[in-house]
Order: sequence, then C-alpha cells, then structure tokens
Amino acid sequence: MRYKIPKETFIMVGDELVCNPDRPTYLDVIEVPMGKFADLRVRVALVRSEEYGQYEDFKIGCSEDVYNLMQTIDTEPQETIHLVMLNTRNVVLGVQEIARGGLTHTVIEPKLFYQAPIIADATSLIIVHNHPSGNPEPSSDDIALTNEMHKTSEMLGFRLLDHVIIGSDENYVSLAHRGLI
Repeated sequence: MRYKIPKETFIMVGDELVCNPDRPTYLDVIEVPMGKFADLRVRVALVRSEEYGQYEDFKIGCSEDVYNLMQTIDTEPQETIHLVMLNTRNVVLGVQEIARGGLTHTVIEPKLFYQAPIIADATSLIIVHNHPSGNPEPSSDDIALTNEMHKTSEMLGFRLLDHVIIGSDENYVSLAHRGLI
C-alpha cells in the first residue's frame, strides 16, 4: 500500500531527508531508499512525543484514561483538537494535533483529520479538545462535529469511540458517556 505524504512534511538536511520542524506532525522517516529525490518513496511511522508521555502499551479503557493521557492541553490558550489513534486492542498508536484555532472555535479539515490514522493503520479514534474557557460542556458545534466525524469515520472503516472535551481544574466531558456517539 502506498500513501501520498505532502512534500512539505520533509526537508533535506545535508544528505538526509528529515521531518520539517516547521510542519506540525508526528511523522518520522524510518527508511528512505536510494534514488532521485523526486522518486523517493518513504516509509513513515508514528513516533512518541515527550509532550504526551510514553504511549508504549498505554491502553484506553475509559474516558478517564483519555483525560490522563491528554490533560496537558487544558492550559492551552486557544482551542486545540487532537486525535488519539488506537489499534484493535485500544492501545495508543499515537496522538496528532489536528487543528488549532481561536478562543472559541476551531475548524477541522477532514482530509487532514484522517491522514495520520490511515498512515498509522489505526482502527479506532478518539477526538480530544480543550475549552480555553475552562468549561468542558459541549457546544452545539461540538456535537455537530462529533456526529459528522462519526459518520465519516464509519464510512472509512474507523470506529470513533469518544470525543472528550477537557476544561480546567481536572474537569472533562465524554460525549460517549452522554450517549452522543
């Protein structure tokens, strides 16, 4: 299977092709066959980010596990949306920041939303975002986004397990627990 990776994801440093530090991604080159630059085929793997701790064998069993994994986003000054990608055993494969917006809303581009899960061979997804106001109650836009991503995820063969909204003071809301997924 071949995936088309945007060429902006990588830059040349000397003779090495490396991740572009100006491009927010958790993709890292693990193999680059010899050949002309234009014809390079790269294999990528999700790498663990120290920002989110170590994922190895981190299994998600409930929304509290999601909160424990992602609680650091509660201090973000603007709304950020992250995607937690899981394998068939609900072990975390990686976390990708999907969008960063303003104080009250963020726009998600569906093409970017599904790029990392396809590359990671994820089977299940969890949306996580913060509310800079500190109030984790879902807005009508949050619920509409969840419904849209749930339908699209199913069409693409992913299971959307939850959408967790993180507020301040260790408060969070699981839309799955509220029966909205």
